[in-house]
Order: sequence, then structure tokens, then C-alpha cells
Amino acid sequence: MGNGMGVIGGGSFAARQYRGSAQTSGKPGDFGKFLHSEEDKSTQRKEAEEPAGEKTTRPEPDDALDYRKQLQEHMAQMLENIKHGTIQPKFKIGAQEFTHEEWRDLIEKIDAAEEDLREQLEAELEAAKAEAEKKAAQKESENEVP
Repeated sequence: MGNGMGVIGGGSFAARQYRGSAQTSGKPGDFGKFLHSEEDKSTQRKEAEEPAGEKTTRPEPDDALDYRKQLQEHMAQMLENIKHGTIQPKFKIGAQEFTHEEWRDLIEKIDAAEEDLREQLEAELEAAKAEAEKKAAQKESENEVP
């Protein structure tokens, strides 16, 4: 079945290629060296396919470490801000994020709007009831006069 990482039929593509090359050469060798040699072959093919004037720049491994370091520093700073209360954690609710205070304010606004709507509906209901009583009283007065 596989482990969900592109594994079909007993291993990844690279591992199957490695086993195949080890069987044909008769030497098991080092899997890491095999992977690097396969990467070198693929980059050589890509370079051969790319026009000479349009070389793309790829980040160096040091750049990846710098990005990771920056990300870790940012995460540490955010953790310190949360601990000291200068920033509040946000919780994702649907497509939006809310802090505890923002959520409380939103709920208060919704409650106030519901209360206003309920009061308007009650006022309309009372007005309609008063109008119905007025019409009923008017009909009774018309019926009493012969």
C-alpha cells in the first residue's frame, strides 16, 4: 500500500532505481552517493535544456539556512511577545482570525444587533395588535348601530 509519500510497490522511485542499479552493477554502494549522482544527472539535463542566456538562479544551501534562522528568530520574538502580553494569540475561525478581545467585541456587536432587531419586531407586533384591536372595535361599533 505504501506510506503516503509517493511509495508504490515497495519503495520510492529513487530507492527502486537504486536497487535496480545495485543489482545490475553487483555492488550495493552508498544510497546517498546514488541520490547525489541522480541529482547531478537531472541538473545536467536541465542545464542542457535551458538556453544559455536564460539561466535561472537557485538559492544556495546557505540561503536556506539563513531563511530558517530568520524564521526561528521571528518565532522566538513572537513567543516572547505572547508571554509578555504585547501581542495576543489569534485563533482562526473560518476565513478570519480573532484575538480574545476581537472575538468578545464581535459577539457584543452581534448581541446588540439581535437585541435591536428583537425590539423592532416587538414594536411592530404591538403596533399590528393595536391596529387589529382598533379595527375589531370599529366593526363592533358599526354592527351595533341599526
